[in-house]
Amino acid sequence: MIERILLIVALAHVVAGLALAMLPIVPSVHSSLASAIFGADKASEEVKFLVSVFGPTVASWGILFFALVRAHFRNPARGSWWALVLSVVIWAPLDSVLCIHYGYGLTFPVALNAAIAVLLLGLLLGARNQRRAGLK
Repeated sequence: MIERILLIVALAHVVAGLALAMLPIVPSVHSSLASAIFGADKASEEVKFLVSVFGPTVASWGILFFALVRAHFRNPARGSWWALVLSVVIWAPLDSVLCIHYGYGLTFPVALNAAIAVLLLGLLLGARNQRRAGLK
């Protein structure tokens, strides 16, 4: 069950990343999303570019996370577990600090990062405990 949830999170990143990359072919949605995130006065072509170009990074992170989850659950290793944990521990605090630094405060992005990080780390701890108990 833990593996499935982690794989769903990984696949969600792939889908979301591909969707971001495809935004330029739907200009009205692209502009609306950039305005919703950054404000109508900041939805420049540069901002829309950055939103779109972020997509392939998110998608590739999802693919890598998917592969690492699969590898870890097929052949549990301390190194792969730590790589999964570090991917969350590096992403969530730094992303949150950047959100705060750029004026998004302790609002939705930071709360979402915290909730997802707690979920992922809880699942990874559960996976480690299952492995230690000899369960699959």
